[in-house]
Amino acid sequence: MIKKAALVSWLVACLLVLLLTLYTYSPGPASDAGVLFAVGMTALTFPTGIVVQLLVIVSGSSGFWPFPELPARVAYSSLWFAFVSAGYLQWFVVLPWLWRRFKRWYSSAIASVEKAGP
Repeated sequence: MIKKAALVSWLVACLLVLLLTLYTYSPGPASDAGVLFAVGMTALTFPTGIVVQLLVIVSGSSGFWPFPELPARVAYSSLWFAFVSAGYLQWFVVLPWLWRRFKRWYSSAIASVEKAGP
């Protein structure tokens, strides 16, 4: 139940960042929508958001950006999907898996200590 509530809350926050970005976007260098998007999505998907951010920077600066003429609203939406995918994997797949493994390891370590006795 808590996991579903956390997932819904996180997805709503991510969607809010996308909608605010698309709403505040205006063509030209005066638009701060990119900053809002980058900071918001990197914060919500930290630390994997940094990896996504670096991949975007590297792909853009090296000329490997697959769709250079993509409209900005579509580009933000596709980047949003990349951030959300990475964040979902991090927060709702990998982290719970690591937590279960840690609990299993910790309980077996405690059991072996109790079994050994003083």
